[in-house]
Amino acid sequence: MSAYLLGALAFIITIVVFILQNDTQVSIQFISWKSSQISLAVVVLISACIGALITFLLSGYRAFKTGQLMKKLINANQKYEREIEALKNKDQVQND
Repeated sequence: MSAYLLGALAFIITIVVFILQNDTQVSIQFISWKSSQISLAVVVLISACIGALITFLLSGYRAFKTGQLMKKLINANQKYEREIEALKNKDQVQND
């Protein structure tokens, strides 16, 4: 977890340094859309935020699926533990 936080901190510091050093005006074109002149720092900041949002959504989906699988495995484990206990009790009754 701390490696993830250190990586995120390094990324943020890199973005801030880039923003401070690149304050020129640029025009952005995407497919048929074209923006007016906008600061390169704003473009980088928006891009970083969109990337972070996509990463968050994908990580959240993966965590949700992992949680579902874990719940399924816990239920199966409990079922098998009950079966083991039932077999142990049955074996004890037969031995008496």
